[in-house]
Amino acid sequence: MLSNISFDVDGLWSALEFHKIKADPKKDLGIEEGIPRVLDILKKEDVNAAFFLVGKNVENYPETHKDIAENHEIGNHSYSHNNELSLLSHEKIKEEIIKAHNLIKKHVKVTPKYFRGPKYQINGYILELLDKLNYSCDSSFMPSYYPRITPVRNLLLKRRPHKVGKNLVEVPLSVNPILQLYVNGSSVLALGMPWLKFSMSMLKLFKLPLIINFHTEDFIKTPDVIIKHRHRLHEDSLPLLRKAINYINKNSRISTLEEIGKSYAP
Repeated sequence: MLSNISFDVDGLWSALEFHKIKADPKKDLGIEEGIPRVLDILKKEDVNAAFFLVGKNVENYPETHKDIAENHEIGNHSYSHNNELSLLSHEKIKEEIIKAHNLIKKHVKVTPKYFRGPKYQINGYILELLDKLNYSCDSSFMPSYYPRITPVRNLLLKRRPHKVGKNLVEVPLSVNPILQLYVNGSSVLALGMPWLKFSMSMLKLFKLPLIINFHTEDFIKTPDVIIKHRHRLHEDSLPLLRKAINYINKNSRISTLEEIGKSYAP
């Protein structure tokens, strides 16, 4: 069974703004504390992951983001993490993606080849643009209904990696094939290891890879102002992340998104 572990580096400010709470992107504990903690666990478990970076965060914390690229793959997560990215004009969408792309190249010294839309936002124009930019994978498809995040129609999306352009492969995030519920960091933090183990067994049965994403801001002490909005574990999040990574590493072959894409859509 193939698997890929990724982290969306939104920053705590993005989560706060999603809940209409003012925040300062230049003073962000999700980046200052969350990234080093995650990198430390990955090093201890000897696991490589993919990190999807927000351009605005790269601007504000260039060295912190550069540290990630020493051992892990880098993806583009747009410039400002606009939660309505797919509804913007083509000009604005292009600006969001190109600006982040260039900032990552400048500060992180890596040319990103993966993309994930904020709030899993994606459309045909974005896929065409990524293909022209020679990206190898998009990983924005969430084939599940995710309240306040994805619509019910996402249940109809393909769940296997598949070609969406001349060179671009879509590598959808994992959904439990029996219950049709998303298998990501949020659900694992909320439901614990039994959910991850059951979901991986079902994915393996259906010959699907595990494509799981976490958010680095989930691994800090959650500010009181946002706790009421997050129905997941808090104090236990870091040990649980390590358990999850350890289990995934022992029960699958951790691969790059590009490798998984090629194995399903050569």
